[in-house]
Amino acid sequence: MEFSRVDFGAMKDGGDDVTGALRKLDLNFSQLNYSLADQGEIGQRFVRLERIIGGLGDAASRNVGLGAGTVAAGDDRRFSDLADRAAQARSVADGALQRSGGVVSGSVMVGRDAVPAGKLDVRTGAGGYIFRTFNSGVIDEPIIDGVNDTNDAFGMFGVGGAVFSYLSRSGDGRLLMRMNPVMSLDSVNAANSTFRAMQFTATGFTFNGGNIQVNGSIVATGSVTPSDERLKKNIRRRDVKRGMALSLANAFSEWDLIDGGQHQAGVVAQKALDICPFWVTEVDYCATPVFVDGKTEMVASESVKRLAVDAKGMALEASMDNALAIEELRRDLKSAVARIADIESVICERIDQKQIK
Repeated sequence: MEFSRVDFGAMKDGGDDVTGALRKLDLNFSQLNYSLADQGEIGQRFVRLERIIGGLGDAASRNVGLGAGTVAAGDDRRFSDLADRAAQARSVADGALQRSGGVVSGSVMVGRDAVPAGKLDVRTGAGGYIFRTFNSGVIDEPIIDGVNDTNDAFGMFGVGGAVFSYLSRSGDGRLLMRMNPVMSLDSVNAANSTFRAMQFTATGFTFNGGNIQVNGSIVATGSVTPSDERLKKNIRRRDVKRGMALSLANAFSEWDLIDGGQHQAGVVAQKALDICPFWVTEVDYCATPVFVDGKTEMVASESVKRLAVDAKGMALEASMDNALAIEELRRDLKSAVARIADIESVICERIDQKQIK
């Protein structure tokens, strides 16, 4: 709600304009539909104005002229005080609440919740965004998108004292995130006060540079890696490593993860490195953040270099090795059958000759 542009100069002169101005100001407060806490520069001035207006309402009732029906401003010095305070509050409110332009910086308190403002010039699109949250949790609310000059849903919530925000536009799957350099979304311990589970649906998700680590399973119902030849260059035949499938079968193992204790099975990277090094790479690994004594937030360990296996690619080459081995066996069997047929033919011929004699 934009702060009313009342001509407060009339308050110093008295007359019916004073009563009208007070009514307009009081009406604006009722239309805001916010419980303005006595916090922040704007909140403090709004609350002071509400208190002054309440007192002036009583004063106006006592000071109405019998003949003219006007309020004598000089009878109560609080009219002058109201004019000064209202002018200051209007100056601040015009910059913070106008929808057509202005610059917001710092933060504003609405009820018990903060509205981190950062700094956004909605006229040029420069700066950050305005975030809004409510006591009941994450709620989408129309907000100005200074970059694309549109209004759409913009929500935010706290992650360990930092700010995690997301922007949702129609037909667009982009996410905008602001958080500490090392932070985590813990979907396992969603009940604690620091972390919350996250779920989103998007038509596309692009992550440029780096690795995505998941301490669990990723289920993909579609293709993970685009295979269109128009996205590739230097395409050439690659020989399948023979005997790879049997070597991997001999290296098949099971284990328990140190981080999380999950029971798994497969081929460890060190074994795969000896058998099929093409499918083994080195990545930056971070253990799951944990609570530390004396800390109120989870603490993440620094990343370390660890080996990772492209299990899908490794399994694909192993299946091709099996396919080639089966084809070789089929050819050998066909050749053996032909030789057996030849031998049978010779034997039958000799038997016939012996019977003739």
